[in-house]
Amino acid sequence: MRCKPWMGWLPVAFVAAAILNFAAGAALGGLMAFVPRWWAPLGMVHGEINPYGWLTMLIYGMTYAVLSVSAGLRLPWPWLGWLQWGLAEAGVLAVVMGLALPASGFLVAGLWLQALAPTLFLINILSAVAARRKGTGAGETTVPRALRFMAKSPRFQATDRIGRRGTDIALMLFVPAVWWAALGATAGRPADGRALMLLVGYGWIAGTVLAVAIHLYPRFTDDAGVPPWTVTTSQGLWLAGVVLATAGAVAWPPALAVGQRLLGVSFALTAGVYLIRLPRRRRDAEDERRLPTHAAWAWAIAWGFAGVLGLALCAGLPPASLAGLHLLFLGWITTLVYAVGYALFPVLLEVSPPSPRWAFPQIMAAAVGALCMILAFGAGEVSPRPAWLDAWTNGLFAAGGSFTSLAFAAFAAVWLRAIVCDTVHTPEGPGTG
Repeated sequence: MRCKPWMGWLPVAFVAAAILNFAAGAALGGLMAFVPRWWAPLGMVHGEINPYGWLTMLIYGMTYAVLSVSAGLRLPWPWLGWLQWGLAEAGVLAVVMGLALPASGFLVAGLWLQALAPTLFLINILSAVAARRKGTGAGETTVPRALRFMAKSPRFQATDRIGRRGTDIALMLFVPAVWWAALGATAGRPADGRALMLLVGYGWIAGTVLAVAIHLYPRFTDDAGVPPWTVTTSQGLWLAGVVLATAGAVAWPPALAVGQRLLGVSFALTAGVYLIRLPRRRRDAEDERRLPTHAAWAWAIAWGFAGVLGLALCAGLPPASLAGLHLLFLGWITTLVYAVGYALFPVLLEVSPPSPRWAFPQIMAAAVGALCMILAFGAGEVSPRPAWLDAWTNGLFAAGGSFTSLAFAAFAAVWLRAIVCDTVHTPEGPGTG
């Protein structure tokens, strides 16, 4: 694959590391699904790789790529971006080693590296913005024509402003969380696990996804009619929910129930907006090809999972439960990554888009796998459980692990083949072809 002068290798390196980490996390998940007794030794490693190695690395990479396209931002000191990449990936590896070797000191070192990486990410973004304002940070190369739909537009100004605010807030939640974890581990007073998961999973990762979605959806569908009040309301509920739920996990238990229900309303409201508008928009714009049909299906399935998560949180499902976390990470966000990947990767990587005959089965396998895992975890929390339910749960775990692993392998294989074969292509927009 040749380097793209308008984007460079840095976003590609982050995305590549994220995919490799996801492969490791999916493999561990598959092993645990087939051999439940391995949950004890492997569960914490799996829980480290997914949020930090897979989704956080992906967010870093896609942020650098999208900012270079939509804002023309360029890092004034590119080596800082590579330093951040090294710190972030080394942090994941060190924490994994520390979990395997508790007395080695790797865990504390890894937590410090994971605290430094997003801090450096924040410095990089701020320095790029400052350089842009001084007139020294704008990209000088031309963005491919197929990606110009991602640029700033007065039509999307209102929702873009909300999206930018959301990503800023999400990062502001993430940085204190990782420093809390590092400082607490160093002082021998580990941070509360539920509170960390709320700040990282529901604050940083879910908040970034909510913000990026409102940036991408209008461009994918050419739909500038999303009511800004719905997005603003959802964002306010999300932030209040994260803050209250975290406070409840740490010091004030009644706030946890209130916070998780505010999160639930936020997710359900946002999911409802997309699930109602997307089918209607596709009927009204039959020639719109920025979100191909298979990507639209993945988008709808992802927000379906988000809506179910929202309703479940409102009904009292603990946000840090295994069923809740798999609804969040596997059902909602990973499926949404597949949707965005099918829409954006062809033009970001300048390769031909995959055939729908390959993409549709991959998306369906991912959805079935996520559903099986979520149902299995939900059944596992039933107490007391009859013997037949244990057997049914084990079958769901095995099926979920198989489908999820196959779905990821298929998704990775299609892009790896395109990159290795170097099928340089410049489609008219994401999903063209």
